[in-house]
Amino acid sequence: MNVLRSDLSAILGALLLFFALRILSPLFFPDSKPPDSASLCLEPLPPGWEWNPPKDYETRFSNKNHRPILLPTAGTALMDLKENDWRNMGLSPAQAALALRWQKEGWLNRPDRLDRLSVLPGRLAAELKERLVFPEPKPKEMAETMPREQRQQLDLALADSLQLLKVPGLGPASVSRILTHLRYWGGWVDWAEWNYLPGMDSARLAKIQQNLGPLPAMQPRSFKYIWYPELEQLWFLSGRQKKALLNWRNQTGALRPNAEKCRELGLDEQEIKWLNLYLR
Repeated sequence: MNVLRSDLSAILGALLLFFALRILSPLFFPDSKPPDSASLCLEPLPPGWEWNPPKDYETRFSNKNHRPILLPTAGTALMDLKENDWRNMGLSPAQAALALRWQKEGWLNRPDRLDRLSVLPGRLAAELKERLVFPEPKPKEMAETMPREQRQQLDLALADSLQLLKVPGLGPASVSRILTHLRYWGGWVDWAEWNYLPGMDSARLAKIQQNLGPLPAMQPRSFKYIWYPELEQLWFLSGRQKKALLNWRNQTGALRPNAEKCRELGLDEQEIKWLNLYLR
């Protein structure tokens, strides 16, 4: 019982000492008061925030901060713009820093890309196109702005995986199947065979055809000596159809695919025509 009384007295004494120090701390530490909200402002207010522009100036370049917009002089090079120049156009500090980074990385090196810089207020992009001098376009960038019929198309017979991966609409799986088919057969009979690639549709195939040259010539193989790895690269044949054709060849010794057997396996007339052109 005496032990419990001593513990309670110790706890009460500690609480009393804590509250006493809490009350008397301003007397011993006068600078320990919490700071007010003004001293916590780390960034000053933007200059000119109270400026009220004329109505005609505001309608041309709408600016929610009501700050004056100063355009660069005519003939100024894009690469000579500084962060303060972007801020003078009405951009916030964060937007100006981002525009400067894009400028240094070469993303703003064409006039048409200013239209995609949504942070520019009002019709400022059109004014900048007339005033700024942009760097000379590189050959790759000139190809991007050319009409599609004038662009250099990729030769499928000589293309590697890295070149094919840059073609819009082709992914790693499709590129792997294309290169494997080229290694076994050298080419294709018709673009319609590409519709049998996984995930391929007419819109995607049309986009691919715009960037690729004509199909390389296909090299037919003898049906007598063909085996599964070669047939596996014919996309229009299913796995069951390939195995059935090989079993039928091994059992009958046929030298060419039989149209009746192909129809029995579910091939249509177009697929039978392709198969006869691949196999001689």
